[in-house]
Amino acid sequence: TSAAPPNVRMVLKAPQKTFKAYNVVFELPGNGSMDEVILAGTHYDTGMFTGAVDNNGSVALMIAWAKYFAEKPQADRNRDMIFAWCFGHDFDNNTGHYQFAEAHKDQLEKAIVWDVDHAIGGTRYIYDENEGKIVPTGRTNEFYIISNNYTFSRLAAFTMDKYGFICTQNRFLSRASGPQWGMAPITSPWVNVASIPLYYHSILDTPDKITLDQLSRAYAAHIEILENIDRTPEGFLFYDNITKTRPNTPPQASIAVL
Repeated sequence: TSAAPPNVRMVLKAPQKTFKAYNVVFELPGNGSMDEVILAGTHYDTGMFTGAVDNNGSVALMIAWAKYFAEKPQADRNRDMIFAWCFGHDFDNNTGHYQFAEAHKDQLEKAIVWDVDHAIGGTRYIYDENEGKIVPTGRTNEFYIISNNYTFSRLAAFTMDKYGFICTQNRFLSRASGPQWGMAPITSPWVNVASIPLYYHSILDTPDKITLDQLSRAYAAHIEILENIDRTPEGFLFYDNITKTRPNTPPQASIAVL
């Protein structure tokens, strides 16, 4: 109530605990026609909140994706596939992702990375001042895509838009700002995809925010994206991957008169 700004002294007591955590990795061999590897990765910790969208729903979805591809005949998988559920994104600065990369160093030299931060999306929720509570607006929640590869990014955005997940952000970076940190070499083509609902990282991230319709559309969209990646010719996405380490090779021109 006074005009003078008050001085406040706050004492924070944060308990420190140490516990063991593990990555879960599932590998599927391809038919041997290509040397490249498709890596689908996510994090399975949810911080100090409920985490239905971030990231329990995505963890469940990725289990379903792995089951889908495991049930396909090996002859129909052109590339080896790795599904990785890593620990440490919300707790310990992606420690699990770096450990995963170290354990799979040789495989990841030719990896195409589909990095799932939170894949469900869902209905956008807002705070209704008249009702005094958070209510859905009926609109599909927007996604963002961060990538170092234009073709990969457009393939993902087009497919997600087809299933009603509108990608409002599409940025190109040399490194990701999500779980992709340390998961694979930065020279690999990668996409980091996530939805950021208004209740993100809060106790409001509860299962009632997710519908079966959203889950089924998210499942179908990501299956189609992974299938499309596997159908691309070998080297296709790497060709579009512009990095500082890539040499500038002069073209060889030829003219033929027919």
